[in-house]
Amino acid sequence: MNWRKPFTIFLPTLFSLYSSANAFYVVLDPGHGGKDHGIKKEELSEKELVLDIAKRVESLLSSRPDLTVVLTRKEDYTVSFNDRRKTANSRTPGLYLSLHFAAASNLALHDPRIYTLSWSSIPSPSQDLFIPFESAHEKYATESSRWAYQLRDSFLPFFPSVEIRVSPLPLSPLMGITLPAALIEFDYLTSTNAQKWKESATLDQAAQIVVAAIDRFQMTGNNPSP
Repeated sequence: MNWRKPFTIFLPTLFSLYSSANAFYVVLDPGHGGKDHGIKKEELSEKELVLDIAKRVESLLSSRPDLTVVLTRKEDYTVSFNDRRKTANSRTPGLYLSLHFAAASNLALHDPRIYTLSWSSIPSPSQDLFIPFESAHEKYATESSRWAYQLRDSFLPFFPSVEIRVSPLPLSPLMGITLPAALIEFDYLTSTNAQKWKESATLDQAAQIVVAAIDRFQMTGNNPSP
């Protein structure tokens, strides 16, 4: 009996099962897509920029055996919030990050913003509508805060003179996510220096910051930064 051949076939299968059982997922949610462009300013399109950054993060992490990167959309097509939620919630344990840009009438604004899920700003009578989403995410609230602060801390070296806030808001992309989840707005596409986002070096830097935050989250303890 030639036992070497079946044993050789079995090893990759065993390794694959072990890797899947020990995978830590990074779910990246490039916002918008398809007919939904998000914010557009001249040649800059939010839906294209966030997909580009997500793919760069995926590429940077592709050689990491401890991580599996999942994108809620890989090309320019429409994805519902429900489908994005299903993609995220089928990958545990892991992290979820929804990628966006912002817009404002104040053209001087150019700093990143980071958000976690919260219902505190919703009037009490309306909060009942969101109870199913709140219950789903409640046990991940502390870890979501920690994840958000790791993102903030990873951005600080690049924005030393700017106060980068972590704000709790009832944002649709975060509702019902059963992972530590955050939403980031990398910049204001309406700012006077938004043209820098045409440059590959700027997109690379954004991806590297996200990767640094993922590493921070995995290496640090259970308490978010003050």
